[in-house]
Amino acid sequence: LQGALMAVSNIILIAGIVIFVVVIVFIWRAITGGGGKSQGGRAMAPGSLIARGERGDTHAQKELGYIYATGSRNVRRNAAEAVEWYERAAKRGDAEAMNAIGSLYAKGGEGLLQNHRKAVTWYEKAANKGLSQAQINLAAAYELGQGVLKSYKSAYMWYTLAYDHADSSMREMLNEKTKVLVR
Repeated sequence: LQGALMAVSNIILIAGIVIFVVVIVFIWRAITGGGGKSQGGRAMAPGSLIARGERGDTHAQKELGYIYATGSRNVRRNAAEAVEWYERAAKRGDAEAMNAIGSLYAKGGEGLLQNHRKAVTWYEKAANKGLSQAQINLAAAYELGQGVLKSYKSAYMWYTLAYDHADSSMREMLNEKTKVLVR
C-alpha cells in the first residue's frame, strides 16, 4: 500500500511539473506574439510574417523592417536586419521603406554603421516620389550639411516641396522653417 501511494504521489508531482511547463510556454508565446522562432537564443519575428515577406508582400516587409528597427514584439533590435527588409520593399518602389532606410543610416547602431551619405541617397529616392517626410529629412540634411554640402537653397526647395504634401500642423512648422532659411 505504501508503494502504491508513493507511485501515485510521484505521478501527481510529474503531472504538476508538466502542467507548470505548459502554462509557462503558453504565457511565453502570448508575450512574444506567438509563433516567434528562436535563433541563437534570440527571439525572431513571427514565422508567418517572415514567410509573407519572403513571398514579396511589401506590407509584411515594411512591418518586419519596423519590428527589427524598433525591437518590438520582443525581437532584439537589429538595424542591419531592418534595412534588409526595408530594402525588399524599396525595390518594389515603396517610398516609406526608402525613407525608413535613410533614417536608419542617419542614426546608425544595432549592427549598422551611421552613414549620412547613404541616408541622403535614400531620402532623395523617397522625396522624389513625393513623400513629405522624406522631403523634410532631405531638407534637414541640406540645412545641416549631413551627407551633403550645406545648402540653404536646397533645404528651402525641399521644405517648400514638403509643404505641398503636408497636413496643416506640418505646414505650420514648415512655414516657420522656410522663414528662418530666407533670412
